[in-house]
Amino acid sequence: MSDPTTVPFPVPVPVNLPMPMPVPIPLPARSAVALLLALLLPACSASPPSTADLPLLPDTPVATLGGQPLRLGSLRGKVVLLDFWATWCVPCIDALPAYAELRDRHVSRGFEVVAVSVDQSVLDARTFIERRPQPYPVAYDEKGRLAAQLGVATLPSSFLIDQKGRIRHRYEGFDPKKLPELEARIEALLSE
Repeated sequence: MSDPTTVPFPVPVPVNLPMPMPVPIPLPARSAVALLLALLLPACSASPPSTADLPLLPDTPVATLGGQPLRLGSLRGKVVLLDFWATWCVPCIDALPAYAELRDRHVSRGFEVVAVSVDQSVLDARTFIERRPQPYPVAYDEKGRLAAQLGVATLPSSFLIDQKGRIRHRYEGFDPKKLPELEARIEALLSE
């Protein structure tokens, strides 16, 4: 069953291939795997990586739908929600006004939203935004470079970035029930 909160990106071409039969794992191998997991899992509970080890947002230039250049590095010092969307993606369209409300509540504290369209045509994105303007920058990833650099595979995909330009959280899909969690993370980053 597909997730109604996401849309694959780029849209896959369906292929009807036979599904392989599951191969049962023999009992001795299962026991060995269980032992290995028991030995390795305590190491996984070590402290989380330092924020200094988190990936930085690439400073890939994009253009706003108005044609002005936008360097993502110019947003350092702000907490940023970078949202990849397309006009044909229903969950994306639902997310845009919700993110506008989040921005309105936190912009005075240094929060910004940047929506990046991955539509095939900049005209589609422009026409859409002319009909449904947003209070934050809307850019166009003409060749999909930024989306590729960040490994965007579904739409919408969003990244929450701290004031130093580090990617702190990644979200795939849009579920309005998860907005309180997102807002709490925004507030925590604004307080750092």
